[in-house]
Amino acid sequence: MGRSNRRENAMPNFRRRTPFAIAALLLVAAPATAATSLANFTAGGATNNIRLVNNGTGSPDSASSGTSVRLYSTTTGSSNTRGVAAVNFSFLTAPLSTSIASLPAWFELDASATATPATVYAGTIAQAGLAGYFVFTARSAFVSGGTNYAAGTQLLRADFTAASLSGAFGGSSATLASTPGGDVTLVSDLASFGFADGEGFSFALTGLTNSLIAAGSGTVGDPYRALRSFRAIGSGEVEADRTGAVSAVPEPETWALLIAGFVMIGYQQRHRRRPNYVTG
Repeated sequence: MGRSNRRENAMPNFRRRTPFAIAALLLVAAPATAATSLANFTAGGATNNIRLVNNGTGSPDSASSGTSVRLYSTTTGSSNTRGVAAVNFSFLTAPLSTSIASLPAWFELDASATATPATVYAGTIAQAGLAGYFVFTARSAFVSGGTNYAAGTQLLRADFTAASLSGAFGGSSATLASTPGGDVTLVSDLASFGFADGEGFSFALTGLTNSLIAAGSGTVGDPYRALRSFRAIGSGEVEADRTGAVSAVPEPETWALLIAGFVMIGYQQRHRRRPNYVTG
């Protein structure tokens, strides 16, 4: 009889563990996967929406002594101040990809590099040391996952500490990309990226209004200055190593279920009977 009671008390109590299992399933992230695109954007038209300015003296487009640059978005193709550009934004990872596709959005970018001359190697010129942020916000109200969101909702924001702008020397296009070893932090009003790693981004700049060269002489053997100023049209994508971290922010019903599950766990732990061992 004593052995029987021991075996009964040693058996797992699945009924008591069920609430914990429910809560755990709701909180646990999906398994890790290879790097994948989280989102992308395309320009809202053929108008230049990005500007790079060399801080050197003289004309902005042929500065003679600038080793610092600022890269920012513009509202119009002739604006000389930072502004928001009209783009189309899409999430590429479920569950948000089903409702956020080619959504009209505002794009804002602001980055700079200080005392960092461009470098030239094997026909490629690069402007390193760029740090800043970019953000996408909804241009109008929209619905995602059955929830109504207002215009101005932050779709995705990235703060980065290291990026490089590079391309063929003298070319008319360039790539702005995060640099390995730098930090990229993603936040959104629609999703959580708390467990994601390996975040990165790559933007294509096309139709440069000036050749991609260093300011001043711009010769291959004399890149002692930062890039020459230009305007361009930008588009691109953002990625991370683990798609499991990309999940919609829990709805009120989900939070209620989580809280109820943990309350049940506490109640059962408090009222759990002590093991009844029989001796003799």
